[in-house]
Amino acid sequence: MEEAKKSKSGFFAGVKKEFGRVTWPTRKETFKQTVAVLVLSVMLGLLISGLDAGFSTIVNALSTARSGSTTEVIEQIEDGAEEGATDGAEEGVTDGAEEGATDAAGQDATEGTEEAPAESAGDGTEENTGETD
Repeated sequence: MEEAKKSKSGFFAGVKKEFGRVTWPTRKETFKQTVAVLVLSVMLGLLISGLDAGFSTIVNALSTARSGSTTEVIEQIEDGAEEGATDGAEEGVTDGAEEGATDAAGQDATEGTEEAPAESAGDGTEENTGETD
């Protein structure tokens, strides 16, 4: 039992000795470092929020593309860009819209709509290849 007390007191004596060797920052240094951490935290939070909003807009647009028309998808992306989406996402969609609209299967959405077989679901989620499962 006495050995346990010696080891505990020896431990705490060592801790006290080590604390005496530590070079503690000044109040001014601590303040500067705290401000730096807070500023970087806010900046990183804003960056992550912006990326989240941009990716959400893209995912929502893609999910709408499977069930809606291409024009509706482009309008949604443009509306999202006005609400604060990144310029890169907006440019990518606008350039594609200027070159020609495509549906979810990658086909030109402006031509061949009357050629679709009557038995297709018409939701744009599958390409009808004529093969059976």
